[in-house]
Parts: sequence; C-alpha cells; structure tokens
Amino acid sequence: MRKKSTRLLSAALAACMMLSVLPVGAFAAEPGAAEPENGVSAQEETEPYHLNGGETVNDTFVAAHGDVYELSGPYTKSITVYTTKNVTLNIVGNVDVNMGSALLNVKDARDLKINAGQYDVVANVKNTDAAAFMNLNASNATVVVQNGRYLDGEQRLSFFTVVAGTLELNDVYIAAKKTTFPILNGSVVHINGGELTAEGYYIVYNAPWPWAGIEKAGTVIIDGAKIKNGFVGSKNGSVEIKNSTLKNDDGYCVSIEGGTITLDNVNVSARGEESHNSRVLDLCGKLYDDTAQEIRITNGGTYEALASGMTVVFGGGLNADVTLDNITIKNGKYGVHCLVDKKHELVIKNVTFEGNDTDIYLSSGEDSEEFGNPYVTIDPTFTSEAKIEVRNPYEGRRITTYTNGKAYQKNLKLTSANSGYVIGYKNDYRGEYRYLTRGYYVDSEKAVATAEINGELNQLDSTKLIAKDTEVTLKAADTAPEGKEFKGWKLYKVVNGTETEITDKTELANLLKNGTETTATLTMPAYNVKAEPYYSDIPYNITAVDCTVDMPKASMGDTVTATRRALKANERFIGWTVKVNGVKQPGRLPDPGRERPRQSEIYHAG
Repeated sequence: MRKKSTRLLSAALAACMMLSVLPVGAFAAEPGAAEPENGVSAQEETEPYHLNGGETVNDTFVAAHGDVYELSGPYTKSITVYTTKNVTLNIVGNVDVNMGSALLNVKDARDLKINAGQYDVVANVKNTDAAAFMNLNASNATVVVQNGRYLDGEQRLSFFTVVAGTLELNDVYIAAKKTTFPILNGSVVHINGGELTAEGYYIVYNAPWPWAGIEKAGTVIIDGAKIKNGFVGSKNGSVEIKNSTLKNDDGYCVSIEGGTITLDNVNVSARGEESHNSRVLDLCGKLYDDTAQEIRITNGGTYEALASGMTVVFGGGLNADVTLDNITIKNGKYGVHCLVDKKHELVIKNVTFEGNDTDIYLSSGEDSEEFGNPYVTIDPTFTSEAKIEVRNPYEGRRITTYTNGKAYQKNLKLTSANSGYVIGYKNDYRGEYRYLTRGYYVDSEKAVATAEINGELNQLDSTKLIAKDTEVTLKAADTAPEGKEFKGWKLYKVVNGTETEITDKTELANLLKNGTETTATLTMPAYNVKAEPYYSDIPYNITAVDCTVDMPKASMGDTVTATRRALKANERFIGWTVKVNGVKQPGRLPDPGRERPRQSEIYHAG
C-alpha cells in the first residue's frame, strides 16, 4: 500500500512539473495585463567560467559550465582538457605557474582557442622534465594560441610540448633564459609571426624525446617570425622557415640532422667563435640511410656570418640534395661547405657570394667513399662570382658535375682559392665541366695581353693566372716609337723571377701565331711568360750635296760627319743647310753668333 501511494505522489509531482514548463501563450492573459518583452521572459547571459586549477574540462564539464573559460592568477594545480567539444580559454590576467607540471594538459579536444592578449605566463617552479604552459597529446586537436608573453623564472623542459595534434602559435612572445626547449615537437607546429628569444640554445626542437612521450620528430612551419639568440633544431623531421629573420650572437641559427628543411626568403645571421658553434646553418644527416630527403634554401634572404672563421652553410654527411637559389651568402671563412653522398647533389643556382674568404669549399676527394660526392653542380642561372677551394688540390681535379646540352659552364665566373691554380674548362665526350689546373701568368712589357677567362675578356699581368693552352692576344702599340719600326715579338720564360729569352724557332712557332704582326696570338705554355714587342731602327738615306758624309744611311740618334768640298775661286763658306724630306730644318743651321763657320760640321741625321 505504501508503494502505491508513492507512485501516486510521483505522478502528481510530474503533472505539476509539466504544468510549470508550459509556454506562457498556453494560458489566456488577463485583460489589461502587461505582455512580456518580445513575447519571452528575459534571460541573463552566462559569464565565462574561471578555471582555478585542478579541473578536468570534459564534455560533462562543458555542458555544465559552457565552452568559454578564463585564466588568471597563480596556479598550483594543472588543468586537463579532455573533451570532444570546441573550447575557448581567455587569459584575462597574468598567470603564474607555481607547480612542476604543465598548466594545461590537452588529452582530447577539437578546436581549442587560447587568447592571451599581452599578459605574462611565467613558470616559477623548476622541472626539467615537464612543460610549463601546455602539454598537447591529442591527435584530433587543433590548438590555436593567440598572443601572450611566455617567460621562465625557473628552468623547465619547455613552454609547449606537442606529442600529438596541431599547435598554432600566432604572434606570441617567448623569452627563454633557462628553458631547455621552448617548443618541443613530435607532431605539427605552426609559428606565425611573433618574437622568440633564447640565450644561445634551442627555440624549437623537432625531434624524438622519449621522456616526454615523443617517439619521432614532426613538422615545424615558421612564417614571419623573428628568432633571436636561439636556433631551430630538428632530427629526421620536417622544417620549413619562410619570411622570417633568425639571428644568433652565440652560435648557429639552424641545426638539422636528417629529414627535410626548406628556407624560403629568410634572413639569417650568426656569430659563433668556438669550433662547436662556428656555423650559421648546421645541416647534418647520417650518411647512406634514407631519412634525409631534401634541403632547399631559396627565394631571397641573406645568410651572414658575424664572426671570422665561420662557415655560413655547412652540411656534413648529407644523404639529400641541397639546393641553394636566389640567396646571398656573405662574410664567412667558407660560404658553402656541404658534403653530400654520391647519390645526391649540391646545386648552386642564382646565388650571390659576398665577402667570403672562400665561397665554395670541397673537402671530399674524388676517390673518397667516406665523404661522398666531391663535385658541385652549378646551374646556368648562376651569374655571380665564386671562389672555390678544394682540399688536397692537384692537376686535373674536376670541380663541377658534367653537363650536356647547351654549353654554359665556360662562362661561369669561377676562380681558384688554391694557390698556384686556376679553374680550367673542358668539353669532351662526357660533357662540359670545370677542373683544377696549374695557373701561369703573362707579363707583357710595352704591350697589352688579353685572354678570355670565364667567358669575359681580361687584361693580363703577373698577378692574374691562366690555364695552360689558353689563347692570349698580344697587341703592340698602333704607333711605333719615333725612328723605330715593328719587327716581331720576343718571348721570355720566367722561372723564379729569372727571365730567359726563348730563341728556339720550333718552340716559338708553337707558341706564337702571326708573330711578325703587331697583333699576335700566344698559346699559353706550362710556365710563366714575359712578352714584349721588338722594334728595329729605321735606316734613313743621307744625300750629300757639295759635301761628303761618312755613312750613306743612319738611324735616329746616330752621329753623321759631313765635310764640305773644296772652295772654288771667289767662293766663301758661310754654313750648312739640312733638309728632311725636302723641308729645310732651321734648327740645324750654324749658330749665327759664330764669327766664322767651321769647314767640317757634325750633325744628327733625321
């Protein structure tokens, strides 16, 4: 009987509840009664829920408190996000992370938006094994962080650790003085704009880190950011940096081991004065495995060394094609020093080299299996100048890869940084290529020597070396010295500063074409040469009238003695008349101040 009455009571309560939720329009309004505004009852907006720490934001929590939350103040307990809903977190004041774990543990989410404004998020408790602000481990989640200033008061593993999911950092400011890896990634991270600074260590580390649950590297895309005094590191992952500026006053800016990297319109400069950090870009890959895929540094930007002795672009043991295009590389000891394996190429396209001691350094030997490909591929778009140095130089050492089709390598502006060598050119059955060969000079005296070097005509002297068999044009002055006529060329072999005239006719015939003309062609021998035009005196005829002379012909500068004939009756000797080509030479007449001319007069012909 008791159960029956209970059921009746429940039914009555249900009926009352049903009546209480009937719409207002279900009952007739009393005449003259005021109607509700807009026909419904006024409702208050729900205030964002403030998270104080220790909460788990799951679907039930969202249903109870909404999907917009606020963060501010000190925190001593972590907040867990584990929901299939879209959630927004607004940071409305400075945040102090006063605990060793991450403030946010994102284990599941869809779209999680964090708006931080210009507030500070500061890690105040040391823990080198945990993130300070966020640990993202949700493969379905996309977390977008807008603005905010992320600072460390104590050392932490990271500000952001990404195990799974996608993290987008938009215009954030990070100042890491003690944090090991401000951004530690094993999934996908986008950094759009913002300023990220460190103290000479990592800003981004894209690599396995088992202690944080990261088993392999992921993908990092940086666009429009400014990174200072920290570097981007990756190990067998994917990195793309574009439209950004990287500067490090204590080491390299990018350190890559395997994987893929693309730098697109990036300005990079670094100062590293120790052997371990003396590279602007440090690109390495394990030789002969298949982890590395491609390295592209392209589309504008300047890569600069700020300290002496640095290599701007270094690659060690790379099993990837390395392409450099439309960039400037400057002020390094070595501009480019990349060792790639024999399956891949170092490709130089439209690159400008400025102020490097050596622009391209090739340290691999041609027979080296340890270091791989000892050559460089230089594209037709390369129009700058490059100084190339090879380790252990020798005659005939090839510099560039063979190319076929339209010839262009002859015009590449390549010079050797190896003392005593030049970079020669050949085009044979294998294709065209540049190679290392001994260089020799032509020192021309009283003439001009020119030769084509790298497709351009150059005037030669004792400081400009050219390869054996180079054709040299020798040109004497158009006008011979007064009283002289051109007779040919004299050649001297120069060894250790000692000049020895070449007189062997066979050797001269092999060296010179058109050797009796003022413009001749010298085929460069395998020794230094001094060339000078040879002139002989012009013999002038002397016609004696009413006198005798001691020679019928004389050259300019010779002394000729003339003796007058015997005087006839009623004759008196009054002086000499000298004519050149029928023209009287007044300057050759006797001095009128003399009382009496001499009967024998000495004069210069000409």
